[in-house]
Amino acid sequence: MNAQSDDNIERLLKLAGPRPEPSAAVRDEVYAAVRQAWESGHRRSRNRRTLAFAVAATVVVAVFIAWWLPARSPAPVFDGPLAQLDRGELEISADAGWRPVATGDTLDGGAVLRTVADPAGLAMLNGVSLRLGRSSQIELLTPRRVRLHGGRLYADTAGKRFHAGSAIEIETPDGLVRDVGTRFEVRVEPGRTAVRVRDGVVMLATGSGEAAAGRGQALLFDNGQLERDVVSPTSPDWSWTLVVAPHFDTDGRRVSELVDWVARETGRELRYADALVRNSAVSTRIHGSVNAASPEETLELALQTTRFSFDLQEMALTIDKRREE
Repeated sequence: MNAQSDDNIERLLKLAGPRPEPSAAVRDEVYAAVRQAWESGHRRSRNRRTLAFAVAATVVVAVFIAWWLPARSPAPVFDGPLAQLDRGELEISADAGWRPVATGDTLDGGAVLRTVADPAGLAMLNGVSLRLGRSSQIELLTPRRVRLHGGRLYADTAGKRFHAGSAIEIETPDGLVRDVGTRFEVRVEPGRTAVRVRDGVVMLATGSGEAAAGRGQALLFDNGQLERDVVSPTSPDWSWTLVVAPHFDTDGRRVSELVDWVARETGRELRYADALVRNSAVSTRIHGSVNAASPEETLELALQTTRFSFDLQEMALTIDKRREE
């Protein structure tokens, strides 16, 4: 983020003013969602897990309270650049109808964008990755809020986990979806809003109340009724997001960066065989660029030039050192 972006966000904060705190019931839901996400993604010793969870949950709840916005208050449209087209094809609403957006074009607050036949990827200037499914339409409002008019929108803010500046909010016809450092999808259809959480914690605030969801959970607000469901973070239904995911150039990158990216894009938990393997992955760099069709293929080809091996399981990616033959 550059100095101009910092100034832009500071101006937005002044416009937003103070925020009311959520109810105790909502805080309890956030806390429960954090616990569920933590327990599903970490398999450490009991004492260490309990202490780490307590710290993480406190931070998450504190950050969420800091960013609680009343759903009845419309967000002021930001006057300045907010995003760039990273991958795919987009159209922007103009006086004469719709016109194409070129890759790398800067998009300002108030821009109304749509996809037609294929998904598209947006890079927000604050580092958040937004990916639109086909036949979707959004409106850029502020550095932290967009409006989803229809279709599917995937958000990845995990790179800035537990940092209030990276939180994203998505307005829908049914309410407001708020996240705390996560990866999730919002889908809007006539009369319903569906939220699926791949990792982290998400809040859905509607006129009927608020609900929290953690990793592997889904919320469906259908004609005024809230329903809950479960979803696998590694389900093939997430695969559309990979088509317009940000490129990852392996050349000169650390092995730890590569495996973290693969785990994040495939919804898996990243594990190392031991601390020595982890330290070695941090200090080892990859030489050469890999142009592969998927994160899994990128991982396989890139690690062939190293001494690392991997085990790709349904819910986890485990990194180890190759055994001498």
